[in-house]
Amino acid sequence: MASSDFIWGSKLGQGAFGEVFEATRLADGLRYVIKTMAAHGSSRKEQQDALNEVRLLAGLDHPRIVRYHDSFCEQGKLHIVME
Repeated sequence: MASSDFIWGSKLGQGAFGEVFEATRLADGLRYVIKTMAAHGSSRKEQQDALNEVRLLAGLDHPRIVRYHDSFCEQGKLHIVME
């Protein structure tokens, strides 16, 4: 998976660790949100926290929790694809 697999929409928000964008996957037209966080320039703890978030989201399956779909690293950023 790569950034080019999506049509990126507007930024929905931002926080201390990154930004969240709406995106439509070209393969099927489904809409997602993508959380983007800097991987380079982050402290070791921030990188570990981001990886822990990916692992935690990947292991959850509950109707009241945002569903994780995929993640990828590109151009020094970690992208987390969620519903």
